[in-house]
Amino acid sequence: MWAEFLQKLVHFFASIFARHQQ
Repeated sequence: MWAEFLQKLVHFFASIFARHQQ
């Protein structure tokens, strides 16, 4: 269950990081 939370967290940060790259 913690893996699912970690996956959501990674996806969240990835989307923010991608937004800052643009």
